[in-house]
Amino acid sequence: DTAEYVAYVAKDPVNQRACHILECPDAMAQDVISSIGQAFELRFKQYLKNPPKLVTPHD
Repeated sequence: DTAEYVAYVAKDPVNQRACHILECPDAMAQDVISSIGQAFELRFKQYLKNPPKLVTPHD
């Protein structure tokens, strides 16, 4: 049996980072990478349609 691995680093809301490692049996690493890429692309398109509103302090 051959296992492949996918690793990525993610940042949480308090700016700490963690490395996540996924073991992908049966040569599924490419499928996992493609799925993660599609999720990021979809979220970016949503962001472009509704960018966050800038908050300005009141003087």
